[in-house]
Amino acid sequence: GTYSDTIPSSLECDSIINLDLTIVDPIRSDVSEIICFGDSILLGDQYYNVTGEYIDTLISSIGCDSIVTLELIVRPQNESITTELICFGDSIQSAGKFYNSEGIYRDTLPGRFLCDSIIILDLTVREENRVTLSDMVCFGQSVSVGDSIYNRTGTFETILRDINNCDSIVTLDLVI
Repeated sequence: GTYSDTIPSSLECDSIINLDLTIVDPIRSDVSEIICFGDSILLGDQYYNVTGEYIDTLISSIGCDSIVTLELIVRPQNESITTELICFGDSIQSAGKFYNSEGIYRDTLPGRFLCDSIIILDLTVREENRVTLSDMVCFGQSVSVGDSIYNRTGTFETILRDINNCDSIVTLDLVI
């Protein structure tokens, strides 16, 4: 509104002060943001990285309050853990890569909504299973290892499957 006031001066002359007062309502802004787990967003001088509603009062370019309400959604971390067991000499593919050594492997792939997906592979490799047998038989006799039958002097290797479906290598030293 417009206000007038008369103020007597020391020289007995009145001073008339006119005030034209305009009250500017605060500027209100509602902001909705979606970010990925591990990211943050800056509002005023504060960083936010947890889903929730945040209100901050800032000073606008004309010196008035600007009230900002931030509705923040943080997408959950997309992490998958796989435990695998392979036979010695085999390999496994995870996240487009092949692995054949025991260990824990982490791969980061671009995921949905431009948020990363983390793939963790916990890989165990069964030990190589080797057995050496020595045998001596009379002429005309034979020795069988798995489905193979041997009836001459020599060193022979046979590959069998163990109870885990892994290769077991049996070396036979046979003397006739």
